[in-house]
Amino acid sequence: MAYRLTEKRLAALRTAAEHPKGSIDARTVSKADELALEALGLAASIDDCGHVQDTDDPEGAHRSHPHFFRITDAGRRAAESAGTDTGGGPDHMPSTDTSGRRTEAKLAEELHKAPPAVELVSFGYLHGAPPEAHLVVDMREHFRDPHVTPALRELTADHEPVMRAVLDTEGVRELAAGIRAAVDAFRAGPSGGTVRVAVGCAGGRHRSAAMVNYLAMQWHGDEVSVATQHRDIHRPVVER
Repeated sequence: MAYRLTEKRLAALRTAAEHPKGSIDARTVSKADELALEALGLAASIDDCGHVQDTDDPEGAHRSHPHFFRITDAGRRAAESAGTDTGGGPDHMPSTDTSGRRTEAKLAEELHKAPPAVELVSFGYLHGAPPEAHLVVDMREHFRDPHVTPALRELTADHEPVMRAVLDTEGVRELAAGIRAAVDAFRAGPSGGTVRVAVGCAGGRHRSAAMVNYLAMQWHGDEVSVATQHRDIHRPVVER
């Protein structure tokens, strides 16, 4: 899913950058905006110690801390970049939308300077064998399929209701934490290089794609470079 740094989202970042704790007012952004800002690595649920929710906390030191939706360091840089990029002389200030597009271009350039640390691929077993990966995760048997809900069947993980349905399923966030821990172990090895993770479900439109989107948000929040691919999300619903 290609998220955009829209005028509204950039305005929220600018306001948050001026807030003492970098908080983003929930009244100024929608849930879709929050998902986009998280996916872009520009905001996350962060406590007063700087810990990002659902990231590593081996001793449980942050478990009881309240986490609030706040701007990340990358978000501050984006807000500052847009605010100082005049596109002309000192008397010329671009529209917020123009600033947002220029900031997007700068972020994209930074992200593509080096190979990603993690590559995430979602796929459906009904459409072929799993892609080659260091880690393959099968979500078919242990997690409820949104396909069984008529209102969600024709939607995909590009739609917020599907993301919420999958992430609210018991065990899914814990699985995501496990995948992150496994990838950290791969990255700690002496060889280095991109770690490739393939996540599969039945059709590749709901559970696996939602997991990939969620993991990407988490790693972006940690400022880890991530590439994502949804191999089968575009395919029609498989009647079963």
